[in-house]
Amino acid sequence: HRQMRHLLESLVASHHGGQLPYWKVLVEKMMNKGYLEAIFSTSTVAAGVNFPARTVVLVQSDRYNGREFIELSATDLHQMIGRAGRRGKDQIGFALVVPGLHQDPQLIYELKDSPPEPVTSQIHINFSMVLNLLLSHKPDEIKSLLKLSFAAYQQRHCGSRLKGQWDSLIKQLRELLPEGKCDTTDPYEVLENIQKRSDLEREAKKLDQTLRYQNTILAYRPMLKPGRLFLHKNGNVYALFDTFMQEGRLICMAYNLGKGRSLRKKKLRLRKVDVNQIKALFDYRVAISPEVSVERLRNIFEGIRYNELRLLPTEDMGEQSEASPSEGVRQKLQDIPCERCEHYHTCHQVKKGPLRRLLREFRAIAMELDGIEGGLWLSFKRHLRFLKETGFVDANDNLTPDGIWATKLRLDQPLLIAEAIRRGAFNALYPELLAAGIAPFVWDRVQELELRVQPGLELDQVQEVFGQVMDSISAMRSLKARRGFDSPPLLFWPAAALYLWAKGITWEQLLSFVAVDEGDMASLIMRTADHLRQVASLKDTHPQLAETALQGIEMILREPVYII
Repeated sequence: HRQMRHLLESLVASHHGGQLPYWKVLVEKMMNKGYLEAIFSTSTVAAGVNFPARTVVLVQSDRYNGREFIELSATDLHQMIGRAGRRGKDQIGFALVVPGLHQDPQLIYELKDSPPEPVTSQIHINFSMVLNLLLSHKPDEIKSLLKLSFAAYQQRHCGSRLKGQWDSLIKQLRELLPEGKCDTTDPYEVLENIQKRSDLEREAKKLDQTLRYQNTILAYRPMLKPGRLFLHKNGNVYALFDTFMQEGRLICMAYNLGKGRSLRKKKLRLRKVDVNQIKALFDYRVAISPEVSVERLRNIFEGIRYNELRLLPTEDMGEQSEASPSEGVRQKLQDIPCERCEHYHTCHQVKKGPLRRLLREFRAIAMELDGIEGGLWLSFKRHLRFLKETGFVDANDNLTPDGIWATKLRLDQPLLIAEAIRRGAFNALYPELLAAGIAPFVWDRVQELELRVQPGLELDQVQEVFGQVMDSISAMRSLKARRGFDSPPLLFWPAAALYLWAKGITWEQLLSFVAVDEGDMASLIMRTADHLRQVASLKDTHPQLAETALQGIEMILREPVYII
């Protein structure tokens, strides 16, 4: 280890989150045995580590919380200076505050005799919790459980800084939507119904457009032969040379004749024209073949009598069939209470107004919902509705088969990983590629890093896997965003790092490939292994995937990350 010389020669060491876990354990053991004269540390030693120290020196009055520097709290300070003179370890202890640029002596003076901050509930409703509660309880039972929680107790007795704002917003909502079909005590149900109806209308319109386009292709294609003249929607006449399909679109390669102008250029410039840009077909074809010269084409086009061209009948082109695919979507619209509500116009047709302003305010405080009295239940219902919408829970509030196996994914982002699994993004992957596919879900910081790719390190396969995983969860991520749920940033470099580590590169090579602290890299690998263990628990429903996950764990848990 690069700090070994300092440890042996000077009997000092450092201890912080960017170091390897096993190095930190070594430092802690040596300090406990009294072998070290001093350690330099961040707040990592303030909690959970029993360090016997005669003196604690504070050189700053703030700490880094992973995102920014914040002032120490009374509890933070007491934890830090509490390392000095520990009972049963030492007879005396000193806390020394060193003035400096990042030191606020007045704050330290105020905190040293302050009582510790009160214990507050940290419960937070998430998809993993909702899935596992539904495994053994009905929603009414879960509502009762939430009322018995420590968080609910605190909300009843201590209130919430948002309570006044929340009560005012609910009162305004009830006044705007009296006798509404939605539950106006749950503004997120109102918001989601508006969004769902808008989404379904958009989907129905898209399906109708697709059907019209397919009907247009069926009607036009038999007549779209080389030499056919057609009228573009821009009013110009075109001569068709060829047709082909491109990403589901019928493309015509055609020459623009304008409104009957002569051909002066020596070379033809063909243009791509989508079939839906054709206004009508003429009952006229010219003789076109690859052997025809430009000079011959000039004579042919100049000989066209444009005033005598006749349009082919197009009455049935683009008409929809009786069984429109959008009918199923329109049936879903009937299941939303909005269709039978007297406030339909207010909710769906008035794009600006007091209701939209009110719903924006509700959306802004959605992430703090758990801290409002009754907010845990509202948050649970939000998550439950999303699970129903995505097929993990059925209409009777029971877990579907997908919901049952998804309960075993006790992770921060169980739905995204479950979606990737059920869409086959991880099927038939080698263990190192599965580890790479899981790794982006582990790293939860917005920290895009430059990869220093060295000769011989091929990343084509992992790029392909990363792309197919992203494609498989794209719709789910988009839906989560529309329903007000956050999704983590998914970066490529964790996938590349885990792939190379699983392939056997050395620790030094890995750290030279990605510029992160070795402690952060070790954490990424250990957490990826934990995620793979969760995937391995799916052996009953996804046996091959579970077996691959176990193999991936063996490949990534090796020194110096994991020492047996």
